[in-house]
Amino acid sequence: MSDQLLRTKLACQVALCSKVGQRKAQEDRVSHWVGKDDSRLLILCDGAGGHGGGAEAAAAAIDAAEKLWEKSNEMIEDAPDFLRSWVKAAHKAVNEAGDGSGQKGRAVVVAAVVKEHVAYWVHAGDCRLYHLRGSEILKRTRDDSVVQVLYERGDIAEEEMGSHLDQIHQKAYSFLIFSTRQSSTH
Repeated sequence: MSDQLLRTKLACQVALCSKVGQRKAQEDRVSHWVGKDDSRLLILCDGAGGHGGGAEAAAAAIDAAEKLWEKSNEMIEDAPDFLRSWVKAAHKAVNEAGDGSGQKGRAVVVAAVVKEHVAYWVHAGDCRLYHLRGSEILKRTRDDSVVQVLYERGDIAEEEMGSHLDQIHQKAYSFLIFSTRQSSTH
């Protein structure tokens, strides 16, 4: 028997997707960065419907991430701390954008840091993060939505969530996906 340890390395692929849906204008903003240390930061912000100023709110949240990324010298030492700092900075930036425009725009968000083969994420609202391996969904975030509550109560099946009237009228689909492939190295 060999004394060598079998190590698992996750190869990461990123897909960013956004669709306008029923809205007249695109209120999604999505971006991702690859760090000097090969970490990845992925963020999607979607203007919250019915508040006005959603596109500006989403852009302000992305801008806050860009500033924090640059301040970190494109390296994320502590992923949970980075995400906490971004949420605070994004909240402040969204409020300031609303104060400047006179519209109290809001945004729902999902963000992930993938570092050293571990993913950390934060989300608020009904933007989703999916973790796939092949065609299998390994994990997805829980929506903060009426439709999610209906699913959890057993009123609708998971397959019905995307086509439920409350979902269609409230928002278009916004999500981040990261896919991993397991490969073995000695």
